[in-house]
Amino acid sequence: MEELKDATGKSGIAVTRVDNRGRESLIFDKTTYVLLGGQELAPGRGRALWSMTCPQITDVLPAWSKSLKPRNCV
Repeated sequence: MEELKDATGKSGIAVTRVDNRGRESLIFDKTTYVLLGGQELAPGRGRALWSMTCPQITDVLPAWSKSLKPRNCV
């Protein structure tokens, strides 16, 4: 793990995945482990940062997710 900053400049611990397409990191608060944002680094495309600005906890899936359900599944 390493320390990175999200798009708003908040610092946190990062969990990173690296593959042949680049590097993707999820950044979490150091004490609460709340997801702050992420960072992507792709060869030839540069770095992209993003932040969670309005995190919400819900017990309902978004409407668009129902369209992703494979047929004949319960």
